[in-house]
Amino acid sequence: MDIDLVVRIGNQVGIIEAKTGGKGRKKEGIDQLNTAGGRAYLGTYTKKFLIVDSSWEILSNLSDLAKVRDIVVIELPSYGETKQLADADRERLIQTIRTNLGAK
Repeated sequence: MDIDLVVRIGNQVGIIEAKTGGKGRKKEGIDQLNTAGGRAYLGTYTKKFLIVDSSWEILSNLSDLAKVRDIVVIELPSYGETKQLADADRERLIQTIRTNLGAK
């Protein structure tokens, strides 16, 4: 099992898998999060986040699969374009994680 990051706010825990380039457009990250967040490992109450460096607009099949598996996909296209995170993407990343982990 390979997970990139674990976050916690209060008693809420999230696991994060980050994928760039071609791996950001494949099912691999979804599978890793689904396994790690399963009952046998970190548990079904662990929130799962997949961070990708591109838009999944045309990857509707992966987007639908992520939703079914209760995975929040955070798209950071600025990183895919420039290898640096734009301020707007950084703020979206932080706020999405905080919101999904119940922070105010």
